[in-house]
Amino acid sequence: MPQIGNLHGPIDLAILENGQYNEAWKAIHFLPRENLQAAIDLKAKRLMPIHSAKFDLALNCEMKN
Repeated sequence: MPQIGNLHGPIDLAILENGQYNEAWKAIHFLPRENLQAAIDLKAKRLMPIHSAKFDLALNCEMKN
């Protein structure tokens, strides 16, 4: 992502996906630390992490009976 920041930065607002906090989900979700690093790489002035929370699938979710 540094290439995008170098070519198009600084970016006013980076709206980046951030979800299900489990290392097993790294291939499809940014973890919070990765979200922050991506914003830095993009040279974003502001960061808005988003996740729809449509499906509660992470391994760290509480099981409800």
